[in-house]
Amino acid sequence: MLEIRELGLKYAEFELKDISFHLKNGERLSIIGLSGSGKSSLLKSIYGLFDLHNGEILFDNLRVKGPAEVLIPGHPRMKLVDQNFALDNYHSVGENISNRILHLDKEDIYQKKEELLHVVNLKPYEDQLAHTLSGGQKQRLALARSLAQIPELLLLDEPFSQIDLMNKFEIEKSLFDYLDRYAISTIMVTHDYQDAFTLSDRILIMENGRISNDLDKVDLYENPNSHYEAMITGGYNEIQFNHKNYNFRKNEFRLVEENGFSIEVEIEQNEVLYLGAKFVCKAITKRGETIILESSSPIKSVKKIYIPEKDYQFAN
Repeated sequence: MLEIRELGLKYAEFELKDISFHLKNGERLSIIGLSGSGKSSLLKSIYGLFDLHNGEILFDNLRVKGPAEVLIPGHPRMKLVDQNFALDNYHSVGENISNRILHLDKEDIYQKKEELLHVVNLKPYEDQLAHTLSGGQKQRLALARSLAQIPELLLLDEPFSQIDLMNKFEIEKSLFDYLDRYAISTIMVTHDYQDAFTLSDRILIMENGRISNDLDKVDLYENPNSHYEAMITGGYNEIQFNHKNYNFRKNEFRLVEENGFSIEVEIEQNEVLYLGAKFVCKAITKRGETIILESSSPIKSVKKIYIPEKDYQFAN
C-alpha cells in the first residue's frame, strides 16, 4: 500500500535522512522515539505536507506529491490527526462529524455520526459546541472527523496524549474495532511505547531523523538492540555479578529464587514509593549500583532480589 524510498527532508537545523520502509494493506504500524527525533515531520511528509529533498513516497504505486505540485496539500485517500485539531469550533460535536459526510444520504449520515460518537465516547456531548470541549475531548472529536470518510490510511500523531486513562482504554478498543471493520491501515507516531504496543505489533524506532530498527514489539521489549531502544520502552537496570554485566527490566525480578531467576542481588538500602497501581522501589545494591524496581504487589524492605541471566550486549 505504502512504500517510502530513501526519504530525505531538511529544514532549519533538522533533517530526515535515508528513511525507507513499507506498509501493507490493513496493517497497523507505530513509530516511536524521543521528542525531536523526527516522528511528526515524517508523518506530515507521508501525508504530502512537505516537499522532499530526496527519495519518494509511493501510495498504491503512485508518487505522493508535495505542496509545490498540488493546489491543496494532503493526500485525498489519507487522513492526518495531529495536535492542530482543525475543528469547526462554532459547530456542535455532532455537526463536526456530519459535515464531513454530507455527500451521503440523510439516514447514512445519521448512522455514521452515531457510530463515531460511540467510537470516541462523545455521545453525551453531541450538542455541545466544539470550542467548549476540553483538550482531550477535542482530540477525540478530531479523531472521529478523520474516520468519518473512512480513509484508506490513517496517520496519527500522539492521538491519546490528552485523553484521560479511563476514556483512553475504552476508545482504544472501539477505535481498533473500527479500523479492523473497515480495513483501515494506520501509522501512529508516539513517544509512549505502551500506546504503540497497544495499537501495533510492528514497531519502527526513530532516532535523530533516521529509522534505526523495524521489529516485532515482543522482540523489542524482551531483547532491545541498544541503550536507546531499552530506554524508550520503559528503561532497564544494569548490574555486575561475577565480573559480568546483567541487564533487566524494572519489573523483571523475583523476591525468591525460581526457574529463570537465579542471579542473586543483595540490596543495601531501598526507598519505596506507592503510586496507586504500582509500587516503585529505588534500591542500592551491595556493589553501590542504583536500580529501580516496579511491582503491582506491595514491596517493603527488600534485602535481596533474583534476576534472569540476561545480557543485552548493547553496542551503545
